[in-house]
Amino acid sequence: MQTFPILISLVLAGSAASQQIWDIWQTTWDRSKLFSSLSPTSPINFVTPGPIGSADIIVNDAIKFQTIAGFGGSLTDSSALVLNNLKSTNSQNYWTLLNHMFSPKYAANAAGLNYIRVTVGASDFSANLYSLDDSSGDTSFSNFNINKVPSYVFSVLKDIRGINSNLKVHIIPRSPPGWMKDSGSMNGGSLQSKYVPTYPTYLLKAVQGFQSQGIAIYAISIQNEPQNNNPTYPTCTMSPAIEALIGAALRTLLNINGLSTVRVIGYEHNWDDAGEYPVALDLWTLETPSPAWRFIATLELFLTKIPSTTPSQPRKSTSQMVHETYFQPAAANYHTPPVHPQQRQRGYRICDQCRTPETQSLKFRFCGGCLTTQYCTANATTGPTIKQSVSTPRSVSKAAIAAASSSPAADEHLAKNLRKFASAHTALLGWAGFQALQLKRVPANIRQNALLIDLSYHPHAESHRRFSILSTHIVPRTYVHDPLVIADIQRREERCRYSGGIGTPVVIIQCGGVSQVMPVEVDPPAKITWDSRDDWASVLALFVESGRTDFKPISTTSRGVYYG
Repeated sequence: MQTFPILISLVLAGSAASQQIWDIWQTTWDRSKLFSSLSPTSPINFVTPGPIGSADIIVNDAIKFQTIAGFGGSLTDSSALVLNNLKSTNSQNYWTLLNHMFSPKYAANAAGLNYIRVTVGASDFSANLYSLDDSSGDTSFSNFNINKVPSYVFSVLKDIRGINSNLKVHIIPRSPPGWMKDSGSMNGGSLQSKYVPTYPTYLLKAVQGFQSQGIAIYAISIQNEPQNNNPTYPTCTMSPAIEALIGAALRTLLNINGLSTVRVIGYEHNWDDAGEYPVALDLWTLETPSPAWRFIATLELFLTKIPSTTPSQPRKSTSQMVHETYFQPAAANYHTPPVHPQQRQRGYRICDQCRTPETQSLKFRFCGGCLTTQYCTANATTGPTIKQSVSTPRSVSKAAIAAASSSPAADEHLAKNLRKFASAHTALLGWAGFQALQLKRVPANIRQNALLIDLSYHPHAESHRRFSILSTHIVPRTYVHDPLVIADIQRREERCRYSGGIGTPVVIIQCGGVSQVMPVEVDPPAKITWDSRDDWASVLALFVESGRTDFKPISTTSRGVYYG
């Protein structure tokens, strides 16, 4: 929670040239001054405007960007308690205050606020720490209890809704339950990877819990301030990759349970990282939660770069509560279309075994709760034994698609040989990924796309000649689903950031239903001797088809790290 200087002035009425400021009241961020009068020795005069400069201000109402959905504020446990106590001691003042704040027709000077943000569980404005399920290990959330929320929160919310029927309620967790985090507490730490598949159910139950109390939910955020790790009050760090996984799963759960109108909001943090975290979040998933923006830090990037680059997407400012409608996800990030057009739509996935698209009547289940391997039938219980599974591009051969339904033993054998192949060709694959993504000329590709190499498998006496290249594709990083792999890539990117490296391009190799992911850390530019060979595809095919493993890049661009 941060505070900032506030300057309040009293201006005497009169002409523009004669107006003067006589009284100045100031509150500073460190509370050294709390609404203190500065009492200037002489008034501050407004002056007659100077000559018109060279700047042109153009008002064009034909160009539309984001839509404002409302204005409002947060109703914390402490603010609800203060209001509830006022209701008990002076009911008339209580209703007058609520009407001035929320009524759209109370008086000319009423605020008419119509947006409220409410915490799921405890915040830094709660009397004690609590979540809505504090039973350790209760992954089914059978002990979930919405009544852990203080009753006066619901009472005040209902009173506000009675005044303004158009009120939008936006709920947001400051932290998952402490037992789901590596810190063991709601204060600080991160969500443990093993609970990523189950946490969306907790958020679904939170929405249903508020609904059961008569509070319709307009939106839910995945995590408040996902980059804030403060051990003194409820916080939780969450990477864009993990937030994207949770958001996509939550979106599906909401749709299945008749809550398709509830918005799912991502990011929910400062403006100064507007070009990093929300952009990464947008790239990590096919079903990107709508990023929420907070008026805490610098404004320049948000006001200029973000609205102009993605005018159709909503930008939510939740500290000052400027809101608008949610967006439809775009498929513009795809260089290669998905197999099924339905995959572009909200909530749709493809069975990892038979490639059947999900429909309203055919809902998928997850294998072993891993949230990465999806099957469309109860009998499809087996599949790839490795962690990573990716969607097959349209141009992949029918033979490769048919291979996805092979037996578990065959999959294990194929996975073993694919691991050997990746290990033997680490330098080659890393170099190909670097060249294919044009990192020398377009460094931004490093966080947006990956090189996908589709292989065919055939028995051969020489183990390194068992694969042939069917096709190569530049795909968005959303093809990487496994939280552990994503976390590994995030760690490598962070290490590159500290060392001054260019970043971590990703190479995905797949054969049938088996895949391997290779993050490749690229050294700082000063250490790189650029490789002049641009025919990377031909070089790649030459070494793979011949079985040669002696590839030596001219450059020292990267150090390949095999993940298996």
